[in-house]
Amino acid sequence: MERWKNCWRFVVVFLLFASFCIAEDKPSQQYVIPEKLVPTPDDPELIQGSVFPPYGAPCTNYTYITVYRDREGRPPAYVKLYLNNEWHDLQKLQGSDYKSGVMYGYSFVPTSLKANFYYFEASNGLGKARAAIIESPDNGPQLFSSSFENNAVYLFDFASGALKWRFQTGKEWVGHVKLSQDGSTIAVKTSNYLFLLSRDGAQFWNFTDRGGGLMMNENEPGGVAIADDGSTIAIAQGSAFYLFDADSNRPVWQKSFETNAISVDISADGKYAAVGLGTGYNSGNRVVMLDLGARRELWSYQAPAYFQSVDLTPDGQYLAAATGCPDRRAYMFARESNATLARSDGLTRDSPGKQARISDDGLHAAFSFDGEQGKPNIFYFSRSSSQPLWSYMPNGIDSRSLGMSADGGTVAAGTSASYMHVFDSTGSLLWSYNAGRRVGALDVSRDGERIAAGTTGRKILAFPRASSSPIWTYDASEWVSTIAFSGDGKLVAAGTGPVGYFFETDFAEDEARQWDCSVINNPDLEGFIAAMGGGEGEGAGNAECGNDMCEPSAGESSETCPSDCMAGGEEEGVCGDDDCSPRAGETPFSCPEDCNPAQQHQVPAQDGQPQQPSEQPQAPNQTVQPQVPPSTPQQPPAQPVPQPQPQVPAPSPGQPQDVGILGWISEFIGGILRFFGIG
Repeated sequence: MERWKNCWRFVVVFLLFASFCIAEDKPSQQYVIPEKLVPTPDDPELIQGSVFPPYGAPCTNYTYITVYRDREGRPPAYVKLYLNNEWHDLQKLQGSDYKSGVMYGYSFVPTSLKANFYYFEASNGLGKARAAIIESPDNGPQLFSSSFENNAVYLFDFASGALKWRFQTGKEWVGHVKLSQDGSTIAVKTSNYLFLLSRDGAQFWNFTDRGGGLMMNENEPGGVAIADDGSTIAIAQGSAFYLFDADSNRPVWQKSFETNAISVDISADGKYAAVGLGTGYNSGNRVVMLDLGARRELWSYQAPAYFQSVDLTPDGQYLAAATGCPDRRAYMFARESNATLARSDGLTRDSPGKQARISDDGLHAAFSFDGEQGKPNIFYFSRSSSQPLWSYMPNGIDSRSLGMSADGGTVAAGTSASYMHVFDSTGSLLWSYNAGRRVGALDVSRDGERIAAGTTGRKILAFPRASSSPIWTYDASEWVSTIAFSGDGKLVAAGTGPVGYFFETDFAEDEARQWDCSVINNPDLEGFIAAMGGGEGEGAGNAECGNDMCEPSAGESSETCPSDCMAGGEEEGVCGDDDCSPRAGETPFSCPEDCNPAQQHQVPAQDGQPQQPSEQPQAPNQTVQPQVPPSTPQQPPAQPVPQPQPQVPAPSPGQPQDVGILGWISEFIGGILRFFGIG
C-alpha cells in the first residue's frame, strides 16, 4: 500500500510542477486568451488546475481537476473548463465544505495527438477565479504514440561515426549526458538515477536518493555537470544540489533549497557551481553561485521567474542565465557579485527562455527561447550591453536546443519545426538544415568545427561547421533528448527519451492520425484522488531522523540527519530485496541484483563504418542507415529498476495542517514542491 501511495504522490508532484512549465508553450491551433480578471474582495479561489494522468496515449480517459474554495463558504454559481475553444461544466468529485475546498473534474478522451489547451474558471456570483493560465492556457495531457520503454545512451567516435557502445536504460528516460574533457568519464542523469560511466561503457557506479527524490520532472530534467578531468560531478534535482567525487556514489555535499533546482553547471576545475532555481510563481526564483571548496553559497539573485538554464565559463568567473515566464530575460553575471553585467528586456511576449550558452572569456552569450511565428527567439549578447547584438527569427515556434563554440564564433540552434540553424558571431546565417522532425538535442564542439544533433525522428546527426550535409546519421531507439561532445570534440554521446519535448506539437505523420478508441483506457482516478486527499492528519507530525525519509520541511538535511538525507548513512541494506540502498553501500558491483537497472547495459560496437550520406543535404524523413553488423550481441530483457520511494514529509512546526482534500495542496506555492524534492 505504501509503495502504491508513493507512486501516486510522484504523479501529484508532476501535476503541481507541470502547471507552470506548460502554460508558456505555444499552440498549433488557435485559442482565445481572456482579459485578465480584476480582483475583488468577494473572489473565490481555484486551487491548482491540472489533468490526470499528465501524459499518455490517445483513447485514455483523462480528467481535468481543480479545487473550488470560498472563504465565506459560498457555493459556486459555476465551475467551468475551457478546453480547445469550448466551455464545459465540471462535476463535483469530492468534498462538500466550500470553505476548505471541493474538488471538481471533467473527463475527456482524446482521439488524436493534437495539443489540448485549457484553463478553469469559477464564480460564486460575486467574483471570479481562474486556474491553469498565466498569459496563455495550459497544455495537457501530453500525448505520445511511443511508449518510451527502450531508452539508451550512445557513444560515438565523431570523425568516423563508429558506435563505440550502447548503454540501455529501458524505461529510464535520459535527461542529460555530459562528458569530461577527454571523454574518459561520462555522467548520465535519468528519471531516477545518476550513472557514472567510463569511455569503454563500464559503469563506475550509480546513485539514487529515495529520501531526496532524484526523479526528474518530464518537462524540466534538472541538470548534471562534470569537471574537465572527470573528478567532480554535480546534479540539480528536486530541491537539492548534490556534489560527488568520481570515486564514490556517496555525495560529498548536499545543499537543499526552498524550491526546485532546475539547472546546474560547474567550472572546469570543479571549484564553483551555479544553480538555477524556481517554481514559476515568484517563490524562490533565484540563481545561486556556490563555492564548492568552501561548501558555501557566495550569492544569489532573485528574479520574478524561474532560472531555466545556467552556463558558467570554464574558470567559473562569468555566468549566463535565462529565465521563464513572466520574466523572459537574458542575464550575465560575474562570480564576485550578484550585480547584473547584462539584463535584457523581456525578449518574448509570453514564451520562456530555454537555453543559455556563454563563451569561455565571458564576453558573449547566446540564448534560445520558446516563441511564436514571426518573432525572434534566438539571441546573441555582449556582456557590455543589455540589448542583443543580433537576433534571429527561425522558421518554427520553439527553439529548445542550443550550442556554442568556446570562442562564441559558432552558434547552432534547433527548432520545433525540424530545422537546425548555424551562425557565426556576427549573426550571419551559415546554413540551415531540415531534419524532418523536431531538433531537441544539439551541441557544438569547443573548437566550433563539429556539430551534433538529435531529433524526435530518432535520428542522431553529425555535421561539419562548413556544410549542411551530415557526414553520418544513426537511428536511435527513441526520441533523442540530449547530446554532448567531449571537450576535445573526438567523442559525442547521446541519450533518448521525451524529456524537453513535453507540450510541443510533434510535426509528424502521426499528428493527423485519428484513433477509433473502440477500447478506452481508464486510469485509477479514485486511487489518485484518495492519494491526493491524504486523509485527516496524514503527513502531520515532527521529523524522525532514522525513518529513511528525508524531511527538509522539518529541518532534516544531509548535515542534521545523514541517515535519511544522504547516501552513505546508517541504513541497513539487504542485497536481493529488489531495493538498491546506496546509503548502505549497495552499488552495481556489490549488489547487481538490486542496483543494476538492466543487466549488461553496455553493447560494444562491432568494427565497421556507418553509411556516409551524399553531398546533397538529406531530405526530411530520408533514412541513412549505419552499418550495424548482424552479429551485434542481443540484449537480455532489462531487469526491473528499483524505484525510489518519495515520502510525504512532515510540515514545519507551526505550519497550517489542512486535512482531507486540501492536505496535499495547502502549501503548494511555498512548500510542497520543495518538500518532495522532485523537479
